[in-house]
Amino acid sequence: MLRRIRRPARLGLAALLASASIAHGACPANRVEIEAGRGDEVAAAGGVDIGIGVHAISHVHINAERKLSTAFQFGEFIGATLDLGRFEIGLRVQHVSNGGIKHPNDGLTYPLLTISRGF
Repeated sequence: MLRRIRRPARLGLAALLASASIAHGACPANRVEIEAGRGDEVAAAGGVDIGIGVHAISHVHINAERKLSTAFQFGEFIGATLDLGRFEIGLRVQHVSNGGIKHPNDGLTYPLLTISRGF
């Protein structure tokens, strides 16, 4: 069974592991929920998430060879989430870049492990 759910924007905080940078961002997300099971019995639930938004990065120097040209970045992600009841765990691929505002526009693409809990 597939259901499309529109989620409100979430504020996120993520550490870019390749550096000591912190990214704050707002990224509206859409989810296609997937439930696996037989009949009315659900054996597993999860979904595919996709989103696009804006981010502010604390340090533009990633390492000695790499530097982002602006602290303001656009970002997009795609990932899969598994619903564990009270918690969700997911794996995403996220990309951030300045969208060509200033050059160089190398951007970053990195994997992200998410753990979330609804309130």
